[in-house]
Amino acid sequence: MSVTILQKLLSSCLILFLLSCNNPEVRLKRLQREFREEFARQEYFEVRLKNEVIHLPLPPIAPPSEQKKQLALGFQEAANSIDKEQLNDVQQKQLVQIRAALDDFVAQDGNSFFDPARCSMEAPLKRFSDHPELSVLIDSIPAYYAEVWKRWQTPEVRFVSNAVDESQVALDLLHTAGSKCGHSTISQARASVKDFIGLCQSARLGK
Repeated sequence: MSVTILQKLLSSCLILFLLSCNNPEVRLKRLQREFREEFARQEYFEVRLKNEVIHLPLPPIAPPSEQKKQLALGFQEAANSIDKEQLNDVQQKQLVQIRAALDDFVAQDGNSFFDPARCSMEAPLKRFSDHPELSVLIDSIPAYYAEVWKRWQTPEVRFVSNAVDESQVALDLLHTAGSKCGHSTISQARASVKDFIGLCQSARLGK
């Protein structure tokens, strides 16, 4: 049996395992464990809050394999099949985060060009603007962009404007959040976002 066929069989077995249980809480725990093992460690920067984990996309080290793409689709199916209403509030938030991360990964399938807008902080800052642990997210922004910098790929120029525009909005959101977080935290986060904007704009200069 070839390695490729064996990998497909293992992927199929894993997905069936995720779908096999009727208990939504158990299925969520299985999904969290397998998602972290197969995707989160390699593809995302994790921001750990008290009761949930935010997955911020990182530039890919390499294009995803066919096996990885199929696994993502299977995980997405498993996540969408969990009845959210049967989970408690904390578990619902956890499910939403995993669904968002998988939707992002699947949406990039077939896109051979790195889109830096995926690394914009606009959407996370909006989503967590009223969250009691907003400061934890903001405090993680410098470390997140340090990882983005390490894995940076020069993007297509057509992607740059959107990434810059969204990051400008992120700067405004950080300014608004100043009353909820310390001045030093906001300043460092804003500096990191500005550096990211400069990194995006450098793609234009390279053309």
